[in-house]
Amino acid sequence: MKFTMLKRIGAVLSLALILLSTLGGCAARALPTSEEDLAVVGTVGEYEVLYEEFRFLVLLHKGTLEAQYAAENGVENGSDLWKIPAEKEKYLARLEELVYEDLKANYAILTLGAAEGLSVNAYQDAVQDYMKSSIESEFAGDRAIYKDFLQASALTDHYLRFTVAVDHVYEDLYVSYLENGKISDDETTVKQFILQNFVRVMSICLVNKTEEESTENLKRLEQYRTEVMNGADIKDYVRYTVDPSPDHCFMRGEMNETFERYAFALENNGDVSEVFLSTANYLSTEREAWYFLQRASLHPEYVDNHYDTLFDSYTTGIMNQYIDAAKESLTFVPNDYCKSIDILSITAPEKIQDNTWIFVLIGVGIAAVAVVLLIVLVRILNPKPDPIVKPDRKLDAKKKAK
Repeated sequence: MKFTMLKRIGAVLSLALILLSTLGGCAARALPTSEEDLAVVGTVGEYEVLYEEFRFLVLLHKGTLEAQYAAENGVENGSDLWKIPAEKEKYLARLEELVYEDLKANYAILTLGAAEGLSVNAYQDAVQDYMKSSIESEFAGDRAIYKDFLQASALTDHYLRFTVAVDHVYEDLYVSYLENGKISDDETTVKQFILQNFVRVMSICLVNKTEEESTENLKRLEQYRTEVMNGADIKDYVRYTVDPSPDHCFMRGEMNETFERYAFALENNGDVSEVFLSTANYLSTEREAWYFLQRASLHPEYVDNHYDTLFDSYTTGIMNQYIDAAKESLTFVPNDYCKSIDILSITAPEKIQDNTWIFVLIGVGIAAVAVVLLIVLVRILNPKPDPIVKPDRKLDAKKKAK
């Protein structure tokens, strides 16, 4: 009987611990998603594209274009471009082009993954674990802070979880490609590939924050280039660049198209490119910048000394080639609903309301009941002994006297 009761107590205690553990994961519970967010706006291959993803990319690229316009024209508010008919037409076409192209990225990975037997739906547990860990580490486990982040980023919890699942497909796709030989991990083979297909350059970059600054940066960079052409060490000019690592070694498909075109055009070590205009990441914003490059020596010793970094670059480049090829075969096809949307009127989603507090209260109540049951069972199992009756010494003395 005692053993049976102990098992019951253990079961109740386990239940309480499970419930308390569940409460700790409430912050990572999926947030509700609106019908608008889940509305289908088109397809990429066999996959449906939802409004939440379309909205995110529209707002992302719209902000980037506005920042570029402000920097190029020396104005404070880049959103003014949409009030100028000629600029609006040009930038609207560019916005649509960028969004439609980026909409293919996730589905290119899923298409390649499907060919390897990988399904985005197979990662629900992994996604939940990631969300729990991320919310605890990045948002101090505070669901309200997490919701504020989503709103500020024009994200939804549902879309964020989708991208996490796509990342898991990408990781397993990478492993699959290593296992089946689509990506080589043989060191000799990889080193030979690097020596034959990579280029190493030193780059000097000046970011243009205003139109006037762009003119001045061009003059400065032309001067620096002339001095390097005349024998100056390009490393002496590194202090002028915003790039923390101006020594770049890469294959095609890693850098932006303009940067790669000038880099791979340099045939011999020491050759210097023309000054050219490209983009750079400055304070988390993509800005136009002036560059010039000098080809540096790529030799076996350099590859040996930097092999781990170069191997990562190699695998990233090969993966990008597969993904880019898949993207080329795909097209975003907007439906009638998507075509009816005025993309310039799209705004960030409203702050999410959810009923997590109800689950918390229910969980706390159940846990409390479990604890009370545990206490009751312990008392049943271990009843209090009868009170000890102390002897009356005076009475005993009287009895003896008689």
